Amino acid sequence: MKPNLDGIAAILLTPFDETGSIDTESLHQLVKWYQINGVSAIVVPAVASEVDKLSLLERAWIVVETISATQGKTPVIGGVLGDNGDDAARLAESALKAGCCAVMCRAPERILGDVEKTYTYFATIASAGMENLVIQDLSFRGGGLDLALILRLFENIPAFRDIKVEVEMTNYKATQIIAATQGQLQVWSGWALLQMIETLDRGVRTFCPSAFHKPFVQISKAYFAGDRRTAIEMFDTILPYLAWSRQNSDINLQLLKHFCAELGLLTSSKMRAPVHPYDLHHEMYANELIQRMLVWQNNIEYPSRLE
Repeated sequence: MKPNLDGIAAILLTPFDETGSIDTESLHQLVKWYQINGVSAIVVPAVASEVDKLSLLERAWIVVETISATQGKTPVIGGVLGDNGDDAARLAESALKAGCCAVMCRAPERILGDVEKTYTYFATIASAGMENLVIQDLSFRGGGLDLALILRLFENIPAFRDIKVEVEMTNYKATQIIAATQGQLQVWSGWALLQMIETLDRGVRTFCPSAFHKPFVQISKAYFAGDRRTAIEMFDTILPYLAWSRQNSDINLQLLKHFCAELGLLTSSKMRAPVHPYDLHHEMYANELIQRMLVWQNNIEYPSRLE
């Protein structure tokens, strides 16, 4: 049975120690933090987990360790990225055997221009036998997967009922997908957090921030309860975070790792190379912003009158 993933399906950061190895203790602390903040699910590994910098063994290991850390209290979605469909299918099988409720996958960038290769890649992953497949439609420089390909995958892969859209004009494409599938394909997004209220209005129900969750959980909660006005008020409060952090994905991740270190969840804010420069001006403003994030974290609460 498909779990209810409305709200926040948070991407787990990968914590590294000063040597660049995965920090298991910090990983467990992060999982507890995600749970405290009320996320609907945890996705690992994905772009914000620095998945491209993890080996295949590390990608499989971090899924198993995350499931262990949740103690069965939060659904885990296994992120899958392989150089080819067979590698990705093996990662999917590993994630499902470990206890993931679903698998999220994206195609390697090198094949995205070839419709048949992209279709075969996703179909091969689906052969692993999952009940829930989330396809990540990701393009850093364009419109992502062709709508006709998405519909072909939807029609031929029964498990494919969720798509995470992160492309140019994400919201417009979300509306196209929802209309073309009569709402049967649920649309998620991470990039559209910057337009969250409009995105909710368009029918997107799942969002994927990385480590600053509670405000987004509360916004979703208010909106789904029919209190759009309160959702807008809470959203407007955190716009400084969204405006600054969205200048670059590495800047956002470095900010979030410093935020988690400030909370005592991480022993190090280290990222694996290559990393976008994070200079003294970034650090100065980020430190000020983190103090505001801590205030918002504690003060943004959805009123209980409609609960």
